Amino acid sequence: MPTKRVHFSCDESTFDKLESLKHLLGKKRDEILEEAINDRFRDEIAKLATSEGLLKNNQIIQLNRSVCNGTNNPGMFDEICEKLNLKGNDGKSSSIQEIKIEVKSASVKQA
Repeated sequence: MPTKRVHFSCDESTFDKLESLKHLLGKKRDEILEEAINDRFRDEIAKLATSEGLLKNNQIIQLNRSVCNGTNNPGMFDEICEKLNLKGNDGKSSSIQEIKIEVKSASVKQA
């Protein structure tokens, strides 16, 4: 099963590194900018989840499509795949059956 790592923060130096590596990644500037914006959005989600006590260091969050589809919100799994830009080998998020997220560091950043 392919793994996509999702990082929950992207500061300016990280963005600059992404920008300088765009030719190696074969991506256009707009694609890298979109990823950086998404990373900042995910950072806000991570801060909120941490402040509410939903995330802890070294926690593993595992989501299974069949379990999510059996809940009151059956579209939740697809929505998560879409928000994290996860796609299977066929290029579709519908082929993903499980998402495992390992939280390396959970902390609240003060602005």
